[in-house]
Amino acid sequence: RTISAYIDDGDAIRITDADDLKGWSIKANGNMFQTVLRQAEAKFWGAYDLRDKNVNIGFGVITGYDEILEEDIIEYIDYGTFKVVEQEENKDTQQTTIKMYDKMYEALRLYELYDVEYPMTMIQFVQAICGVLGWTLGTATFLNDDLVVGADLFAFQGFTYRDVLEQIAEITGTIIYFNP
Repeated sequence: RTISAYIDDGDAIRITDADDLKGWSIKANGNMFQTVLRQAEAKFWGAYDLRDKNVNIGFGVITGYDEILEEDIIEYIDYGTFKVVEQEENKDTQQTTIKMYDKMYEALRLYELYDVEYPMTMIQFVQAICGVLGWTLGTATFLNDDLVVGADLFAFQGFTYRDVLEQIAEITGTIIYFNP
């Protein structure tokens, strides 16, 4: 089988293995009862500027050839949206390397959940965090979702939203991650 890959910003830039994409890799950092942060790295040739952009990355297998369109038929797996946080060009090789992270990266900012009323249930607390971060909670229930949060235990302690989500994952016996 022949494989294929892409990086796409959803706008004007689509880099594929058929043109300038040299390759990409992805790894996940997280364990049971924690959050998962996925990191990806890609290398390509050309003068594409992806700094601070959200891109989708995908990996595919060529399953056939469409003789009418005269092109390969490729079945892709889209690994989701990643934010490019670093871009470095090597002038000697004219190759660019980018580092990117999934949406969990957004949770690395200072926790500031002030516009909520206590007491609330754990699921309401998680929904409030999702609201602040612009996320949509991907489940309607989870273990211990009915626990009562009587007060804000994390305010003014220098925690990030990810730190708080780590505590929630531990309390609820879950893994918090983003579906691609």
